[in-house]
Amino acid sequence: PAFAARRRLWFAWSEPRERASRSTAAVNSRQIEIFVAVMKAGTISRAAELLGVTQPGVSRTIADLEASVGFLLFDRV
Repeated sequence: PAFAARRRLWFAWSEPRERASRSTAAVNSRQIEIFVAVMKAGTISRAAELLGVTQPGVSRTIADLEASVGFLLFDRV
């Protein structure tokens, strides 16, 4: 019940998706650490809790990473 209500994120490498805006910023190790945490946790909120940071901070880092690589990394469901 509570689990079903949580928003789920799905890894989206396999299918082309809407491109994130291009950025010249380089990818850094903290962005990769947060990306891996979100993948493992399944939700941005849970990843933020595990990392001890705020949910908006994790969301912003994922958005910045998507802008850096030029495509969406997760489907927001």
